[in-house]
Amino acid sequence: FEERWRRRLWFWLPRLLLINGILIVPLLAPLSAAFLHGLKLYSQSPNLTPVGAILQAWGLLVLRYGTPFWLIVLLLWLLWRLLRRSARLERWRSAASLGVPYLWGYSDWIRARALQTFVEHLMRLINAAIMPGTAWELAAHAVPNRAIAEGLLQVKLGYGDRPEPVDAAIARTGLFPPEEVALLSTGVQTGDVVGMLSRLAQMYEARCEQAARLYRFSLVRFALLIVILTLGANCIGYCHGYYSDIFQFVEEWVGTP
Repeated sequence: FEERWRRRLWFWLPRLLLINGILIVPLLAPLSAAFLHGLKLYSQSPNLTPVGAILQAWGLLVLRYGTPFWLIVLLLWLLWRLLRRSARLERWRSAASLGVPYLWGYSDWIRARALQTFVEHLMRLINAAIMPGTAWELAAHAVPNRAIAEGLLQVKLGYGDRPEPVDAAIARTGLFPPEEVALLSTGVQTGDVVGMLSRLAQMYEARCEQAARLYRFSLVRFALLIVILTLGANCIGYCHGYYSDIFQFVEEWVGTP
């Protein structure tokens, strides 16, 4: 629980910046166009003050462009929440979390944490003299990632007097590299399967810590990208609103010779 809470805290940094950008861009981008339209309203209505005319024009532009934008974002957010909460898409979400392209280390952290959970539970169950086949299934069901859990459950150790060795079953999953399979093979041959599973769990724990440091750096990088995109969107809206209306505004307000 503590680890999950710390991970959610790190994800709040880009999330808050994204929410800030969604709210700020429709408000700041039309400022230049609101200034020109406000001066035009002021010239046409003597009852308005310059500031009041600019604010009125700004409000109209926000209602015209900002409100549809916010509604589209709200619909996308509701769709995203529906996809995240749907039980039918849990397998797809688990598989997608193993291939996140931009957040370096996040997919490695998900994979390493899932395999560490499996190895630790398998070690404790075998150490408690549980039948290997039962221990394998219980450990696979404890894995938080459903895609990896289903891949582990496809392999069966058997329940007879001579079940399949653990190293052979782990090799058949395709989730562990050859050097880790060789480590478990050494444990099977020496009779120290629990000790080798403990070493393997420690290796995955160190891998989790390394991947966590990497994806935290990726989250900070992603947050900076959101800041840059927000500033760029405001600059584009400001320049577009100014240069698209300034010439027509001068011709209508000042007049042409």
